[in-house]
Parts: sequence; structure tokens; C-alpha cells
Amino acid sequence: MIRIILSFFGTLRSDYLPGYLYVLWFLGKVRGFIPDTLLYKLPAILADLATGFLIYKILKGKKGLIGAAIYLLNPAIFANSSLWGQVDSFTALFSLLAIYLVPGAYFISAIALAVGTLIKPQAAFVAPVVLFLMIKNKFSLKKYLAFTFLAFSIFILAFVPFSHGNLFEFIIQRLTISANQYPYTTINAFNLWGLFGQWKPDTLYFQYGGYLIFLISFLLLSRRIKLVHVLTAFSFLFSFFFFTRMHERHLLPVFAPLTILAAGEFIYLIPLVGLSLVYVSNLFYSYNWVTYDFKVSFEPFPVIILGLTSFFVLLFLSL
Repeated sequence: MIRIILSFFGTLRSDYLPGYLYVLWFLGKVRGFIPDTLLYKLPAILADLATGFLIYKILKGKKGLIGAAIYLLNPAIFANSSLWGQVDSFTALFSLLAIYLVPGAYFISAIALAVGTLIKPQAAFVAPVVLFLMIKNKFSLKKYLAFTFLAFSIFILAFVPFSHGNLFEFIIQRLTISANQYPYTTINAFNLWGLFGQWKPDTLYFQYGGYLIFLISFLLLSRRIKLVHVLTAFSFLFSFFFFTRMHERHLLPVFAPLTILAAGEFIYLIPLVGLSLVYVSNLFYSYNWVTYDFKVSFEPFPVIILGLTSFFVLLFLSL
């Protein structure tokens, strides 16, 4: 295993961080026992099932069953993992697990956040919610430091088998490659930037301006709204809509917290259904674009309507 891992980044082109490469290594070892089409979709499908179970654990009882059913039967979830085989379900799973475990098992929460980020960096968008929960639960300085140390240690150690020289230079290099693989305002995402067309050149002003606005918005919102799943849904939806360099699949983690809210208050079914429609449409658009030589499935007007739907849901969550 170590020999294969050591040679990976040196011989193959990849914008992945190490997290999912360990999964792929394991799949390579068991390949042949399961048809490839199912094998490479199986981790994402299992992550969906685990997320559904976690939703059940959070809600408990009848609401838990309703929430798990809503999530697992959502066409957006099914289309992402079972049909296309994308792995963004890991972001949903580990981000939800991280916030669920903060109050009672913060060490495991730190591991979940680190592993989720190693698989998909977008899992780190839940970090402000984790910090919010730490403040809410009156964590001591010792707990803050322990959480941070463990999360960063797990994150750094995952790179060790892949590094050929200076470990920290290698980590920075991989993070830079991952962040700059697609230097465009949007990569087929129906978000703010998609309203003005796809694949437009990005700038540092757009990129870091979005991060700054998010931090300010989250800080203001967290002073008014104390529901952790509203804040989680807001974080993922805001990042999808306002951040540059986003893919359509980066909307997927919003569905777990939004499902939890919908199982408790049916008013949240409206944004859940709306975003599910946006996601399935966006996934269809991107799948055709990738599969059929950059085929454009929708005219600009439907893309604008779908993009604005995400914006109005964001406003709804902010009320």
C-alpha cells in the first residue's frame, strides 16, 4: 500500500486531497468481487445510508423515521450517489457528524471534521457552526485547544504517506492545486455567478470577498438564530451561492440539516423541495455537459430562475 500511495501524486494528475484516495485504494483491493459500476458507487451510497441513520438518531422516534425517509428518498440524494456515483455524500455525513458530536464527544467530532475535510474540503464550511456550538456549550480553553490540535493532527498525518520531502510544503502544494484546479467563478453551478454565465475567470477579489461576507453574515445570523441546523444549512447554501469556483454538487450537504428542520417543522419542506429541484436540474445540466461534449441543456432563463430559487431559500433561512 505504502509504495502505491507514495507514487500516486508523482505519476498521476489529481486535485483530490488524500482522504478519498484511501477509499479508492481499498476499492482497488476488493475489485473483482463486485461489478465495477456498483463498487465505485458503493462508498457514496453507504455514506447516504449512514447520513440517513444519523438523521434518525438526531430526531429520534417517529420524527427520526420521517426525516431519514425524506432524506434517503430525496431524488437529489439518489441522483448524486446512486446514479452518477459522486462522493459529496461524505461531506454531508462528516459535517453532520461533526456538529452532532461536539457537545458530548468533541474528540470524535474533531476527527470527523478532519476526515471530512480530507475527503472534500467543503466539509470545512461547517467549522463556524462547530465553533458556535463550542461557545454555546461553554467549552474551556483546554477543550478548544484539544479539538484544534487533534483535527489538525489528523489532517496533517493523512498526507504523510504521500509526501516525498518537506511535509508542510507538500500539504500547501496539494491545497493550492486543489483550490486552483478550476479558477473560474462557477463550474456549472446555478448560483450567483451562474446568473452571468458559466466558466468565467475568477479573481481574488471575488474569491476572498465571498469568504469575508460569509464570516460577517454568519456572525450576525448566529446572534439572532440559535438553531444549529439552520446555521448549518445557511453555511452550505451561502457558500454554494456566493463563493466562486463551486461545482453543482457542492449544494448537496445542505439537504441533511434542511431535512432535519423539515421533519420538525413542515414549513421547511418548501425550501427543501425547491433546492431539491435546483439540485437535480443542475446535476442533469452538468452530467450532460460532461458526458456529451459540453452540451448545454438549458437556456439562460431557466438557469437564472433556478439560481434565484437558491437565493430566496437563503433569505428564508436568514429570517
